[in-house]
Amino acid sequence: MKAPSLFKDCADELIEFLDQAPDFVMLRNPDGTILMANETLCQRLGVPREKLIGQSIYDFYIDPKQKPISQKYTETLLRQGSNRITLLMRDKNGSPVEVEVRGCQVIHKGKKALFGIGREIGRSERNQRLAEVLRTGFKTSHDIMFYTGPNGMILEVNDAFTHYYGYTREEAIGKTPGLLRSQHTSDEFYRYMWAKILDPKHGFWRGEIINRTKDGREIPLILTISAARDDSGKVIGFISSATDIHKSKELEEKIAQTQALADLGEMAAAVAHEIRNPLSSISMASKQLLQSHLGLSDKESIVKILERESQRLNKILNELLLFARPRTIKRKSSDLNSLIKTTADLITQNQDPASNIKLTLSLDSNLYPFLFDSDQILQVLWNMILNAIQAMEGKGTMTIRSGHSENFAYFAISDTGNGISEEEKAKIFKPFHSTKSQGVGLGLPTAKRIVVAHGGRIEIDTRLGQGTVFTVWLPYLEN
Repeated sequence: MKAPSLFKDCADELIEFLDQAPDFVMLRNPDGTILMANETLCQRLGVPREKLIGQSIYDFYIDPKQKPISQKYTETLLRQGSNRITLLMRDKNGSPVEVEVRGCQVIHKGKKALFGIGREIGRSERNQRLAEVLRTGFKTSHDIMFYTGPNGMILEVNDAFTHYYGYTREEAIGKTPGLLRSQHTSDEFYRYMWAKILDPKHGFWRGEIINRTKDGREIPLILTISAARDDSGKVIGFISSATDIHKSKELEEKIAQTQALADLGEMAAAVAHEIRNPLSSISMASKQLLQSHLGLSDKESIVKILERESQRLNKILNELLLFARPRTIKRKSSDLNSLIKTTADLITQNQDPASNIKLTLSLDSNLYPFLFDSDQILQVLWNMILNAIQAMEGKGTMTIRSGHSENFAYFAISDTGNGISEEEKAKIFKPFHSTKSQGVGLGLPTAKRIVVAHGGRIEIDTRLGQGTVFTVWLPYLEN
């Protein structure tokens, strides 16, 4: 191919010289039409020189949105005589190629043309630029950030860290993140968290946590800790990023308080109704005891009534206290299968209504002990098994299954009762709503509160005339 007149008599020698250059060399019109390109550029774009000449350089950008940026570059170059720009080109495989182009204005065949030399930005330079971007982002981020070496010692913190925690950079560097730990985080929870982070298949942990500031204040956070690894897979450090959620927690509490006030009237009416009946029975029995003509057998019957109604009152008050004043979740390594067996045995052996109910257990042998509050989950099991027994009115089949799926463990309690209507299903977790003559209506609401506090959920699958399945999902926090 004959060289453009720009090169005059030494055209062939210049073309051969430019073809050997490692950089991209190109001559184009201001509208983007390619007039000349060296072999290095042709090979990178995957287009022979004879086909490349006459095409528009804009056709080889990775993103069409770069065209206006390139046109501005051209306008400045024509006005000032030279300019520089960084663009993403598309190579022969369609992959992005980051190129820094330095251009100048020349005269070709009596017209203005643009001569450019482009250098592909190498990996080391890209890494250096990336490191600078990350460093700036780390320092100025509104998220609370720090990173540690592989030994867990803090190497650097950002401005948000010093603002929220109250430690200066000098006070934090060289310490472990343990200086932020609050009383709410158990040793078992930390072991679980770090098992996830150090697992090469997982590599991070994300969740809610309460940390402590320098002055002792506690702040709720959404925390993410990730392991950084080199090309060989070796851990070279850890990166922590947290978002303060105390304002959202405060909003949740205000909404909960508003809802609690809205339910207060309904609660008062329900409590009064539930307490009035046993109190009336106790009052009447007490008056009867004062009658001198009563025989011993009559007095014994009245005493039994007093005992039964007192126990009923005590049960109502216990349920009210449990619902109104929930305990803090205390996770420890526990065996869900063992808990299910123990609870099922206690209820079926001691409840008369369960005498004609067939119980089947189908427990997953691969469900290993994990972190949950066994005392509170026992309360959930107890309430739900009793609920299933009452739904079947003392006869039928109850099946309890357990298992796990991804990051959740579950247990499911199914009965062969009459099922639940859509109308009742919408109210089933509403406090003080009960279809039982002797129920306060707090068993299922209390169960839901406990499960949600664990970070879990309750699902209901019911069909009228066929029965109901309650499935409780809990975060599978393995040891």
